[in-house]
Amino acid sequence: MSDYWTSIGEIAQVFDGPHATPKKINEGPYFLSISSLEKGALDLSKSAHLSEEDFVKWTKRVTPQEGDVLFSYETRLGDAAIMPADIKACLGRRMGLLRSDRERVIPEYLLYAYLAPDFQEIIRENTMYGATVNRISLKDMPSFPIRIPLLDEQRRVVSVLKTLDEKIELNRQTNQTLEQIAQAIFKSWFVDFEPTRAKIAAKQEWDKKSLTAENTKNMRTAHGAAAGGNDTALSNEQAKAIFVERATMAAISGKSLKELGKL
Repeated sequence: MSDYWTSIGEIAQVFDGPHATPKKINEGPYFLSISSLEKGALDLSKSAHLSEEDFVKWTKRVTPQEGDVLFSYETRLGDAAIMPADIKACLGRRMGLLRSDRERVIPEYLLYAYLAPDFQEIIRENTMYGATVNRISLKDMPSFPIRIPLLDEQRRVVSVLKTLDEKIELNRQTNQTLEQIAQAIFKSWFVDFEPTRAKIAAKQEWDKKSLTAENTKNMRTAHGAAAGGNDTALSNEQAKAIFVERATMAAISGKSLKELGKL
């Protein structure tokens, strides 16, 4: 094909997962779930665990390796994620994987190409609609067309997109932390009535730490910088107010002063 079009079978092997479900336990290797495939990422909190004995049985066909592209071939069609390093897991039901020929395609690029609109359209065109679930045929999947450019272009694309993904994930974690803090503050104000006690404790901590003139000077300078200013020392009352506010927030939210300073 022209313009770097090829087929799945030319650049990767297609593997099927088990067609049954093992006994789920609280710890052990992961039994991956298609629910864990979330916008290109793998959310292991949505996968169960199985015993070491069952792990041997459920990996007879294939054991997921770092860089494999995991995907759903029934129900959640189009969802995919890349297998991370150092995770012991087996494929779950309705799940397959693509193992890249790394001389032809970078695993991360294969994931992006899988999630791209043109390949999502290929999936829609090859979807078999059933009474209960929709599916794609793993037997036919090697013939599905996909655009895979030369390795140099793949590396450039992956470099840009991975950087953006990392920033998105950092923002997601920050938003999650802020949400946890907001929930903790709401609970402390309207359920546990903690702020008054936390403020009293913070003021006592300040008074204890600022017993000497040298400590007072250091703390005023440090909290002036923490408040977004320069190293110019604040007045004692200004520094105390900032310290009390931050220490109260830390006590209520369960976050350290260092963690709060990163937000």
